Amino acid sequence: MKEKLTWVEVGLILICFAGALVCIAMAFAYFSRTVDKDKIGDAATWFGGMATALALGWAIWLSTSDQRARRRAEYDAAFIRWVELRPKVEAVYIGLDPIRMRLVEESVRGSSTLIDQILKDLELMRLWEPSDVTPLLPLDEHVAVRLVSVQVNVLESIRMLREGLEARPKNPAESQQVALRALRPLTVAAAEIAPAWDVLSTLRARGFGASWD
Repeated sequence: MKEKLTWVEVGLILICFAGALVCIAMAFAYFSRTVDKDKIGDAATWFGGMATALALGWAIWLSTSDQRARRRAEYDAAFIRWVELRPKVEAVYIGLDPIRMRLVEESVRGSSTLIDQILKDLELMRLWEPSDVTPLLPLDEHVAVRLVSVQVNVLESIRMLREGLEARPKNPAESQQVALRALRPLTVAAAEIAPAWDVLSTLRARGFGASWD
């Protein structure tokens, strides 16, 4: 991830550039024989004013250095946390959609035995807590929020399957309803994990240094 300049930093760069151009223009005009120096004014006054403006701009630039340092530290913390979470996220990314497709099949077929197996497979998934993904907040595409959504929706699907099976479906139609109810949050989870993995897998491929330069 490349660190972008803030609007304050861009403004300061433009002000300093414009100030440098004004200084050059005034110096050229003052020392040119074809220009009336009385119309230009005292060169020392002009240069003093521009120096003050540039010094103010430089002071503001320095005041933003802490913010830039904090942002870099946040990015570094996000990458370290991603290294820790990668095995879990990768396993969910690979395993979630096949389970969802099996649940789609059971929403048509209605086998409570197979639905029970799907429940067990979901319960074996190693999920993360919302606090685990908080350091990922600086990353693009709302990665942290997407991962929390995945966790919440997978747990909701597990809850619906468990409650539906505990009610002991009496026929395939009731089993189909259990599968359909659990399918909705699982579909949301599958839709959220894909863009989150796209961002995170890119970080893994690019490596530590290239990610934050």
